[in-house]
Amino acid sequence: MVERYLKAGSLVEAMQFLNHYEGRARVVAGATDLWVGIKNHNTKAEAFVDITGVDELKTVEISKDYIRIGSGVTFHELEKNVQIQKNLRALQEAARWMGSPQIRRMATLGGNLVSAQPAADGMVAMSALDVAVEMVGPDGTKRRTLESCYKTFGESMIDSSREIVTAFVIPLHNQAHSYFGRFHLREANALPVINCAVGAWMKEDGSWESRYILAPLGYHPARLRAMEDALAGGLLEERELYDTIEKHIEELTFRTSLVRGSAEFRKQIAVQLMHEQIIRLWYNHEQEGESDAKH
Repeated sequence: MVERYLKAGSLVEAMQFLNHYEGRARVVAGATDLWVGIKNHNTKAEAFVDITGVDELKTVEISKDYIRIGSGVTFHELEKNVQIQKNLRALQEAARWMGSPQIRRMATLGGNLVSAQPAADGMVAMSALDVAVEMVGPDGTKRRTLESCYKTFGESMIDSSREIVTAFVIPLHNQAHSYFGRFHLREANALPVINCAVGAWMKEDGSWESRYILAPLGYHPARLRAMEDALAGGLLEERELYDTIEKHIEELTFRTSLVRGSAEFRKQIAVQLMHEQIIRLWYNHEQEGESDAKH
């Protein structure tokens, strides 16, 4: 049972609150998923530590080498931020399609990770980028990969009773581009049937690194490494590209879902959606407005 609701004015104060409760408190940010857990009696804590007033978690910093996004930045802010639009197109597009306008004004990027939903739009987009997650805990600050933050379905490796995600750091690689695609069945607050993200950038040795991400498949956004290898040779004719994508997605295991549709239906959507985003990526296609796949 929650006995206290504590509003932290700084990161130091937030950690003091968590340390005082020794694992019996829990961090609160946008709380759009937390309240669902409380309603379903799945969330237990003696105290909530509200970090929405911690200004150092709500900044977007850009240098010539990287963008650092505070964990408290909301999806509304991500959608409207000019630097995000310019440099991290996949994240801006994901933010635009995440939930309702009301949810976007509350939900934070850090909460999107800690909730550990396999098709969380923000984390699908971030998985296509070369991102490091910064956090602070009892042992000080550390960084970890995005993929290593997932434990199982809906459960993160981040202990929100003792740790706080502080930021996401994305290097500004040479000639980097990224895009996000989503298909859902209803306009308002619809879960994605399939969402995906693609990203590519030139490495220091002049070679290219590409990332193709698809969800939901497992308990975190799935990186399609075999398909990345198959497409590493360069541009293909469009029909050959489609056939290659179809071959690799056909080998993946999709689950039939009452909410998202049959496995076969979702597989067909995945092929089409991934093909569209890779075409955008390969030809640096700056599409405006809604994609045909987003309806």
